[in-house]
Amino acid sequence: MTISRSSWSSSSRRIPSNEVLVVGENEPDRHPAEDTTGNEQSLVLIVDDNDTNRKLARDILRAGGFTTLEAGTAAAAIDLAGERRPDVVLMDLRLPDMDGAAAARQLAEGPRTAGIPVVALTSSAFGAGDDWVREAGFVGYLQKPISVRTFATQVQAYCRRRES
Repeated sequence: MTISRSSWSSSSRRIPSNEVLVVGENEPDRHPAEDTTGNEQSLVLIVDDNDTNRKLARDILRAGGFTTLEAGTAAAAIDLAGERRPDVVLMDLRLPDMDGAAAARQLAEGPRTAGIPVVALTSSAFGAGDDWVREAGFVGYLQKPISVRTFATQVQAYCRRRES
């Protein structure tokens, strides 16, 4: 999978980690003709306080046909998830306002967010039998650094079907 330089043209500004940047359906530099995987209906919320990590995940997913939302804090992610109800939330474990596991539990308990799968994004190495993932409220985890080749496919596996 390649990401064309044009796909990042107007979205490459840096945003403070406490701001929310919504990227998606009305984004002028989104090129649906480049979407070849059929993931246009999948809405992914990327939660990471690191601008570079968010941008990389966003660019890979958008190149794969996903629509993305972004948040730099857990509180912003919880609000955004309740408003937009994404198909999946990708949650960094270490966020400035609360840890990702606490945010995942809040999403699991929320009336509008309870059915949304939350996937941990972590640079820590864990074995396949780690029970902490489910106990913390995550449906699974993805290892950082993310792979440009496999990330979109991994995320699609966690997406729930959009409710009508």
